[in-house]
Amino acid sequence: MHLQAFSPLIDAGHPGYLDIDGSRSDIGAYGGPHGEAYVYQDLPPAIPDSLSGELVGDSIILNWRYNTEADFGSYLLHRDTLSGFEPSIFNLIAEPESSYYEDSDILPGQNYYYRIASLDNQGNVSDYSEELAVITTGIGGGWGAETPTITAIQSSYPNPFNSQTTIVYSVANLGPIPAQININIYDIMGRLVRRLVDERKEVGVYRITWEGRNDEGSECPSGVYFAKITQWDLDFMARHRKLILLR
Repeated sequence: MHLQAFSPLIDAGHPGYLDIDGSRSDIGAYGGPHGEAYVYQDLPPAIPDSLSGELVGDSIILNWRYNTEADFGSYLLHRDTLSGFEPSIFNLIAEPESSYYEDSDILPGQNYYYRIASLDNQGNVSDYSEELAVITTGIGGGWGAETPTITAIQSSYPNPFNSQTTIVYSVANLGPIPAQININIYDIMGRLVRRLVDERKEVGVYRITWEGRNDEGSECPSGVYFAKITQWDLDFMARHRKLILLR
């Protein structure tokens, strides 16, 4: 496999060995004096995959798999209200550099359709993803006013995350209100890492940010963590939310 232009493996081999063009050797099968000469291909980045979205409160949260190309730049995110649309400058809504986006410019009862492409630092654009439909029509309870029926952690984004993740949770009328709500973060061994929420809450949907730090303020290492919510010290949902921290 020949190296792509801007690969970090170019001219990164042993400084005492040279490629046949006289430059420092590349890392890989074609580097060094016994390799071969070829033109580094400046290929477009891969098509973003695993695009998903969900309605959280009055916003649509979009997630996808992050690109890992050495010269990756950003994404081109397009949205329309008609299925089968073609991406253009007229429906480009954002150019995020991370693998999630919160679309808060939406209207109640309107369905939305998204497509996304990746862009590198040389201006090469990938093909577009398949269309993602986020259906909001038929949601009962009014826009942003649906009363939660369970106390639970609904979602977290981005996940995996590097610097911080936003945890969305709901509080239901399952006892005296305002209710005592606790959200704790545990490591994979079940040890308490962070007491994230410890306060009284009214019925509703809330968001809290965890910066990947423990109760002493130190950065937690990369790994798998779990967020657990309780109401009046009762765990109404046995399933915990898995959080993946990547430093």
